[in-house]
Amino acid sequence: MSVPVNSPRGERDAGGPVAGRPAVRRPALTPRTPRFTERRAPPVSSVKEEDMSNSVQEARKVEGKARTRNIVLWVLQVILAVVFVMAGGSKLAGAKAMVDLFQEVGVGQWLRYVTGSLEVAGAILVLVPRLSALGGLALTGVMAGGFLTCLFVIDQSPAPTAVLLVLAAVVTWNRRALTLSTISRGGAPA
Repeated sequence: MSVPVNSPRGERDAGGPVAGRPAVRRPALTPRTPRFTERRAPPVSSVKEEDMSNSVQEARKVEGKARTRNIVLWVLQVILAVVFVMAGGSKLAGAKAMVDLFQEVGVGQWLRYVTGSLEVAGAILVLVPRLSALGGLALTGVMAGGFLTCLFVIDQSPAPTAVLLVLAAVVTWNRRALTLSTISRGGAPA
């Protein structure tokens, strides 16, 4: 004698032959368990507080590094701006030392005006957050020209020029993402 059991379709089996078939004893249906239980995230209540605090600490470390990097870059940008406003201003004002320097180069005084203008413009752009990489690029170009001039044309040490070249290149590289996004959007505010 068979005991009534649920069929897979949810019907009750009467215990006798159904439509000419003998009665089959089937196990009761159980709720189906998920196939990939190991991939499921644990319930929120089972997440340990120490795990949460570790990930919060890691996020704070990353945030702290980004903040420190930003502060260092701003210090470099202010230093570059001050140096290049003074240097470019003296070139544009016609300081005797600058006039003599460009006379020694032998290209003409027009180069002094171009260099001074690029230095002042680059110094201003370096202080505008969305255009700081563009200003850094202008200053990098001016300093590359100055470095080569010191090496091959005039008898001066290229060390100060090389330091300014590296600082301008560091600012350009680290601020490129914001400037490129601004240029690609056409200058639209975020």
